[in-house]
Amino acid sequence: MDVDKVAVFASVGIAIVVAAFILWGPSPKPRKKGKVIGINNLGYTCFLNSLLQALAACPMFIGWVKKQNEKMERATFIPSLLSVFEKINGYTEDLYGDVTPVEIISSLGNQWKFAPGHQDVHELFHVVLSALQAEIQPVNRKGCLSDALPQSPVMVPDTKKSDTRYNDPITFRSVSCNDIVSVNNSNIPNGFDRNCNNHVMSSTTSVSNIPMTHNKPGMILARSSELLSKSIGSKESKDSFKPWSSLCTMPFSNVPPMSVEVHPFSGLLTSQLQCSRCKWKSAVHYDKLETVSLPLPPMGPYIKSHHTLEELLTRFVSSEVVQDVLCDGCGMRCVATKTLTLGKLPKCLCLHISRTTWSSSGVPIKRDDPVKFPEILALDPYTFTETRKRNARGDPEATMLLTNRTTSQDKHKYQLRAIVEHRGPVDSGHFVCYRRGNKAGQWLYTSDNVVEGISFIEVSCATPYLLFYERVNSI
Repeated sequence: MDVDKVAVFASVGIAIVVAAFILWGPSPKPRKKGKVIGINNLGYTCFLNSLLQALAACPMFIGWVKKQNEKMERATFIPSLLSVFEKINGYTEDLYGDVTPVEIISSLGNQWKFAPGHQDVHELFHVVLSALQAEIQPVNRKGCLSDALPQSPVMVPDTKKSDTRYNDPITFRSVSCNDIVSVNNSNIPNGFDRNCNNHVMSSTTSVSNIPMTHNKPGMILARSSELLSKSIGSKESKDSFKPWSSLCTMPFSNVPPMSVEVHPFSGLLTSQLQCSRCKWKSAVHYDKLETVSLPLPPMGPYIKSHHTLEELLTRFVSSEVVQDVLCDGCGMRCVATKTLTLGKLPKCLCLHISRTTWSSSGVPIKRDDPVKFPEILALDPYTFTETRKRNARGDPEATMLLTNRTTSQDKHKYQLRAIVEHRGPVDSGHFVCYRRGNKAGQWLYTSDNVVEGISFIEVSCATPYLLFYERVNSI
């Protein structure tokens, strides 16, 4: 028997063995029901995967999506989102295979405009909320009171006028996503930090405060009213000043009119101005709230070991100094203080830690300052009602003591559900998610299709970019 015949018989034998294994071999085991699974990365989609994992850990939000799905007849995005949530959390009938978020991308249609290098999970979150709000709008609905809320202008970063990239609100991103090769550093490999379990801290250039060549009308000079007296004597700008009423609104772009039915992340912010000259106060203005963006304090000569979420929220509701405002009380151009508070609290809360800052040359860089966050967060001190009480007591700056207070008497408590973390520099890196599991006290680390059980101590070491909380009645 020659070699060729031996080879033929061997090939036939191997084929028979493989076929027999496929037909009669052991079948794959199904996953346990209620077991959280990962999501396949389709290429530059870690920001989508981390957001889906975070939202899948919010039972109040999922319950709302289910309710809307039962009412909708022609919706496409809502059933797609609910289907993916059920697959991720292991509550679908199909307990085989991985989760692939193709249906989410296809159901978003032309709202999916995330090119490589411009993939920010915070922006994607607003796209998701916009798609949800668009589908729950009644076809022939009548106007409601909330539609009268002012639509605020788009906030454009104040950078070098010659570079149009930074003046375009569409291309401005806080941080970018996985798999992106840095424009400024060609040594970063494609697929940077993919499914990385070790905590990665990118080296960040220390940036001092960007000097201002002149004070523009309406520009925030400081976060504390302590600087008010210093600012009154400052040189007035030659530019045309903004009217009083235009400074009472927060800048939100592309916010659809709020209908009677709103998603659980919907709330209201309040803002009010007070003239430093005549002490006249403007009417309270309300703005629509979907996320609360909390900027990090300016970098100074003394670097803190860490910030706390309560400190950032305290800074958020502290008075701001605004100059060159036309007062409706005395009719004079003046320096005013602006107070911003939480008006109507949402059922689900998304906090955004703004980590992008600008160097003196106008280059965006990312700050990796550690921010400590509680498992139970009380929002009572940051509400309009509590701020008004402090003002009535003549102690408007009492917010500085908020970090030392107890939460036993608070009514508005929120439980941490998930954290989205960005690893890497501003224009590349990877998004991961720390989320609650389906079991009591269970915490999970997810990175695309990797899912691992971890302790809350490990979760507390994360560097948060987005934090998701849900309101609880009792703890």
